[in-house]
Amino acid sequence: MAGAFGLLRHGGLRWYLLARLCGTLAVQMQTVAVGWQVYEATHDPLDLGLIGLSQFLPFIVLILPAGHVADHYDRRRVVAACFAVQGAAALLMLAYTRAAPAAVWPVFAIMGLFGVARAFSMPAQQALLPNMVPPADYGRAVPLSSSTNQIARISGPALGGLLYFAAPRWSTRPSRSCRRPRSR
Repeated sequence: MAGAFGLLRHGGLRWYLLARLCGTLAVQMQTVAVGWQVYEATHDPLDLGLIGLSQFLPFIVLILPAGHVADHYDRRRVVAACFAVQGAAALLMLAYTRAAPAAVWPVFAIMGLFGVARAFSMPAQQALLPNMVPPADYGRAVPLSSSTNQIARISGPALGGLLYFAAPRWSTRPSRSCRRPRSR
């Protein structure tokens, strides 16, 4: 089997791409759900921007130390730890949502935790790829990995929006106590 899909004969690469696809899809879908939840709770567009900032700021601050960690520690363990932190943050978000929240600031803290995990997982995930395929196949593995990631980044928000449209109560449970008065 020639071409990029012939690379899937490498078992480690298959699992790596599947994990990367599912993880990125989940994060993108959750970001859409959190955006809807916060907007329904506050009706403040600034809060939507703060959700993005709370994820992006830790990434910018930690990307250099995260690269150092990826270079000096077992990358598989770093990625596994990052997935565990993202899972814990998702459970925190679920608990927050089900508790009928009175404030929105915990969402920003939880999304910041996601940002920290993503800052450390990105360089470790990218550094794993050369260990999964022989050097002769590496040139074809990079675009396959990048395409998998981009497919998840594009389709994740669309899937999150479709799921929200189909059943908004499954994704969010806004509380009226979080609503702020609208400024006129």
